[in-house]
Amino acid sequence: MRFFDKEYLEQPLKPTTKAALAYLQGFAKAAGFHQMQRAAAMAARFHNGQQRDDGSDALSHPISCCQVLLCMKIGRFRNGKKLSKKKYRKVIDQIAAALLLHDVLEDTKATKKLLKKYFSRRVVGLVCILSRRPGESDEQYFARIRKDQDAIVAKVVDRACVVSDMCLCFTTERLQRQIDETNKHILSMIKHAKDLYQQYSDLLVTLEFRIRENLRSAEALIAEKKKVAEFEPQLKAGRRASRRKQ
Repeated sequence: MRFFDKEYLEQPLKPTTKAALAYLQGFAKAAGFHQMQRAAAMAARFHNGQQRDDGSDALSHPISCCQVLLCMKIGRFRNGKKLSKKKYRKVIDQIAAALLLHDVLEDTKATKKLLKKYFSRRVVGLVCILSRRPGESDEQYFARIRKDQDAIVAKVVDRACVVSDMCLCFTTERLQRQIDETNKHILSMIKHAKDLYQQYSDLLVTLEFRIRENLRSAEALIAEKKKVAEFEPQLKAGRRASRRKQ
């Protein structure tokens, strides 16, 4: 299969997704981010035809995650040492590629074996860390992520993008699950990582603020829905009475 041929996509992308993908691939090519460029093409291939709850292309989510990462300030220090420009760019390339691919093992027919064929060991490793395993509990999943600094950054970026959109299309029950999981695992992971990994502190502080603001909006929406539900019987009774009068 020609995974990296643009013409291979069986179903056309929505114009906004197509434009974002083209921009991302162009940026990756100009920056020399070869892992990211290849990951964008593979994500487009495997997510082709899939849609999110709001009707947008499934590909739009990993693209958004990658864009957020690239817009954030990431320090060049690692383990107390300043990375060379080449190594620093390599780290960004790897995390960006992993973000573009972070859903392919869970949601598509892509396999670890296939990823190993086209991507570095580090990128494949990050994608595997970010992918839930069958039967794995939340505690096991997030404990695995907490052991890898780049996986923490990728997961926080992913969750920041998810909570930004969830009020538009999630059910009340799903909203509450996201709120509970984010409060329990994501925010505590951010707190753990901010002091431990100084190079990511600016990024994590910014994303933490973004996540907390969206959680407040979601909690307000749930409260409003509960109020509406309380008055629903009265509204129905009023509508029935109105019809009887007619």
